[in-house]
Amino acid sequence: MAGEQEKPTLKSVMKAIRDSHNELSAKIDRNQTDLQQSLAKIEQAQTTLFEQVQEMETRVGANEDNMVDAVTRITTMENEIKLLKTRGPDKTHHTVAKFLNYRQREMVLRLAREKHPLLLDDNRISFYPDYSAETQRNMLAYNEVKKKLRDKNIEYASRYSAKLRVHHEGAFKLFSSPAEVENFLRTLED
Repeated sequence: MAGEQEKPTLKSVMKAIRDSHNELSAKIDRNQTDLQQSLAKIEQAQTTLFEQVQEMETRVGANEDNMVDAVTRITTMENEIKLLKTRGPDKTHHTVAKFLNYRQREMVLRLAREKHPLLLDDNRISFYPDYSAETQRNMLAYNEVKKKLRDKNIEYASRYSAKLRVHHEGAFKLFSSPAEVENFLRTLED
């Protein structure tokens, strides 16, 4: 009976089924783990792409706003150029310059004072600091006494906080009000 095969026993069949089941379970677990890892990578990539799309939308929106602002500025500049062309040569032109920091502003004002008078195409250029409206009103109060100082060839300079510095006979005097300057001028006449 050597040619006959042995009949499988119930134990051997159960063992084969268990082994097959264990193999299939291990394979399914490996596939499930691989799928979970792939899903996690896809979700991470999706989150990253979503954030990038949002950032790009924000940038595009900002650029759209910048384009609207640029068109407005160009239109304003074109109108200003038209105004400049229509003015006669004897009219004054005002330009506001904004500086990035205080030191640059002060340097330009100092150099303008040192190089006084500045000329461009035979036209005088003046530089003035941008003061508050109240300070400018206070400084305007000195206009009458400034005319008198000019008539007497006395050097003067406006100082911040509405003061006037006068240079006379090698000395500097600082005045806090136009009345003080008037008194000083009266003493010169005597």
